[in-house]
Amino acid sequence: MFLSTSCAQGASRRSAYDAGPAQRADDAGRFAGLDAGPDGGTIPPRDGGPGVDGGSGVDGRDGGPSVDAGPTPPGCELLPASGSITLGGNTGGGLTWDRPYAESCPAGSISSGGSDVPYATHVLCNHGLPAGTFDLELSGSIDDSYLVVYDGLGLPANTLACRTADDDGAGNGQARVSGLALEEGDAVTVVVTGFNRGDWGSYALTVTRR
Repeated sequence: MFLSTSCAQGASRRSAYDAGPAQRADDAGRFAGLDAGPDGGTIPPRDGGPGVDGGSGVDGRDGGPSVDAGPTPPGCELLPASGSITLGGNTGGGLTWDRPYAESCPAGSISSGGSDVPYATHVLCNHGLPAGTFDLELSGSIDDSYLVVYDGLGLPANTLACRTADDDGAGNGQARVSGLALEEGDAVTVVVTGFNRGDWGSYALTVTRR
């Protein structure tokens, strides 16, 4: 009886510790989810929110995208970014005006000898370009040329309101305006004309950025 009991208990203990292949497979399935260490998955950030990358490198000092200056206003001759440009024309057979007496600007009166004088205009724009200082010089067949400069686009109704002017600054009867300072985006209207109504002809206007 004693031996039978011992054998039975031994068999019971063996059944608990050695259940055979089927039991071991079941145990492996039940304990497969227990991992003693970290796996290769993604570890979330400590704050629980989505991870944030370094971005594009833009910080508070970035001024954002450059602003396009837009198209040059109609009728504008774009001033040079460096060096010179030369604009040509002829004052004969075109418009006439009563030239201001522009020893200084604004002018004090219309010139007594400058009525019905032929003229031509050029609108010069410093559009999308940095501020600069410019020299304007005439050459050509006008015997006694004259330059009158106005701010803005086009000839103003009040032609006495000039910005600057010159008669013989280049010598040999040719006009020259020196040191015309313009800010970015400024525009001026340059009148090419003569001292009196008989002074007309072809010309070349050279504009130089200093």
